[in-house]
Amino acid sequence: MNMAPDAPAPPTRWSPLAIASIVTSVLPLASALAPLLGVGALIGLRGRPHLRGQALAWAGIAVGIAATGLQVAGAWSIARAFNTLAARPEQALRAAWAGDAEGLRGTMTPPGNEATEARIAAWVADLRGRFGEFESVRMSPTAPGSAAPVGEREMRAAYEASFRRADGTVAAVPLAVTFERPTTSEAIDSIRVRRFAFMPGDGTRIVWPDDEPTADGAKQDAAKPGQ
Repeated sequence: MNMAPDAPAPPTRWSPLAIASIVTSVLPLASALAPLLGVGALIGLRGRPHLRGQALAWAGIAVGIAATGLQVAGAWSIARAFNTLAARPEQALRAAWAGDAEGLRGTMTPPGNEATEARIAAWVADLRGRFGEFESVRMSPTAPGSAAPVGEREMRAAYEASFRRADGTVAAVPLAVTFERPTTSEAIDSIRVRRFAFMPGDGTRIVWPDDEPTADGAKQDAAKPGQ
């Protein structure tokens, strides 16, 4: 009597690598490991009929690749926005030096974005007379040298502005830049320059477009409705 061969036993256990692949695929940062774990699971499933998880492994690979791509794109977008923000003071000063009042106003919040051409020209003339021709601005590794308070939507960063004097020498002037975020947006791209404060080291402070607030003034502004 012919006996039919026994049917292969169905898989009884899940592949640990397949499970790890699908789990890590949805975790921030760890999603980059999901495709590697998924491939490892597929290789490990060969010749092991007691293990199951092929579909999980493929899902982990697909989701991991997609999630990693979205995270990389998001990180690149944020980095580009921060670089644009960090370069905004130089963009503003170059526009002012070129006589491009509209270009300067586009980088600033009120009252700078409402400054007249005459007021901008007077400010540039003052800086030119003190320091020379503007060359560049770079971020400084030191903290901003200003004790003036900042508002709730403001932040301050330290820069160094380079000017070339008439004799050819270069003057490096510490510069505190105050940025302000509008109330209507949380996007990094919406942040503009509120105030420049040049500190040449002789005790003077050249602040534009408005005076820095005092501690008492900041408290009064914070107490106003809608602030």
